[in-house]
Amino acid sequence: MNQDTYTKFKDFLRSNLSEWKSLRDDEIDMQRLCSLSNLVFLAKAQQEVSPRQVIFRKFSTQEGVVDREKEALIFLEMSKKGLGPKCFGVSEEYRIEEYVNARPIQNKEFNEPEFRRKLAISLANLHKVNIKGIDKVPLLERAFNDPTYFKSFEDKCNEEIYTPEEEAMIEEIKTAVSKEEIEFISKILPKDDPVFCHNDLLGGNILIRKEDNAVVLIDFEYGSYNFRGYDIGNMFKESTIDYSYSSAPYFQFIDSYFPSDDELREFLQYYIVYSDMPSEEQKKYGEKLVLNHDLLLEYIEQNNKSQEFNKRIENLFRETKIGALLSHYYWMIWAVKMCKQRQCDFDYLAFAYAKYGYYRKLKEELQEMETY
Repeated sequence: MNQDTYTKFKDFLRSNLSEWKSLRDDEIDMQRLCSLSNLVFLAKAQQEVSPRQVIFRKFSTQEGVVDREKEALIFLEMSKKGLGPKCFGVSEEYRIEEYVNARPIQNKEFNEPEFRRKLAISLANLHKVNIKGIDKVPLLERAFNDPTYFKSFEDKCNEEIYTPEEEAMIEEIKTAVSKEEIEFISKILPKDDPVFCHNDLLGGNILIRKEDNAVVLIDFEYGSYNFRGYDIGNMFKESTIDYSYSSAPYFQFIDSYFPSDDELREFLQYYIVYSDMPSEEQKKYGEKLVLNHDLLLEYIEQNNKSQEFNKRIENLFRETKIGALLSHYYWMIWAVKMCKQRQCDFDYLAFAYAKYGYYRKLKEELQEMETY
């Protein structure tokens, strides 16, 4: 890019950041960051100003307008609610975002008490957000009721691109989209009102702020209305997948990272309490309830009828178990559609087959508990 382009970027920074107004071009450093679509930079002022560092984003002209509008709506709402990075300025071409000094959450941390409770609180507050202009039909309903959703899956399965071993895997996976299986999925879809969900809470999309261990959710590419139990179940299922392997298939499932039933119920206690708790009261308590589970139990006893509260826990516990099953089903189909792409070494078919196995296992467990 030429110097004039960088000057335009810096003019936008100066016009939106009050303490940057008097900075010269040579007092603003622009470091290009990795991004597949937009141009993204870490912009840093050489002078002592606040904020000292920000993320500068130039939107790609190739992006779909509707998707960009949706993403912008979500980003601004998350910023206003304090659930994502702050927005310092936005236009049709650019956006200035808060630089978060943070690290991705580690798989093993999802179920450590402090982070598990903070995740419950973050999800509770996320699910209370109401975003106008976003389709409120649940993501899973829209997907499963769209004729092209399963048709594109079948087309991918029928391509002549698989080895004999892969063909055998495909044939097994295809049994999960039979008429009977789709009817089963329709029966277990939760009937609760949908809430705004992240839908893709894997480790890379959950940051831990270094200064205070606060949870920051990012990347709402899949953000839409959905069932709350899906968001919770999907998050904990993602916590069991280690994507750090450098050789095929480039992932491994670690089942022990998934919370026990007691740990999941504790998560849901925090989730429901903070779903009901106004933001002012949350500020008053700070981290007291996070650090002391007994104090949370006292709060529940004082502010809720135990029998009614426990019923809500058990209802959401069941919905979360169903959400975990639906998570495996949804990403199984997604992975088949993604498989055998030349530009990517990740073994999507092996991933889909693993998801298929977990789907079958969880379905059996669910059927042992209930009759549909």
